[in-house]
Amino acid sequence: MLTKKYGTVSILFAANVADGGRTIDEVPTPFKADVQVLLKTDELSSEPTLPAASTDSGNGFAKNDTQEVAK
Repeated sequence: MLTKKYGTVSILFAANVADGGRTIDEVPTPFKADVQVLLKTDELSSEPTLPAASTDSGNGFAKNDTQEVAK
């Protein structure tokens, strides 16, 4: 289980490497360490899933999935 929250960009790069769209060498240096940890964690899990991105946008507003979208 992951104890650190990972940014959306790191998760996207890890997913891209996992599905073969990019190699770890093509991941930009600032994200490479997180991507390597995410890929190692993914290999150890029973289901090949990556962690969800943090819902905190950093602006003080949390994501609210209970709101309905106007039609």
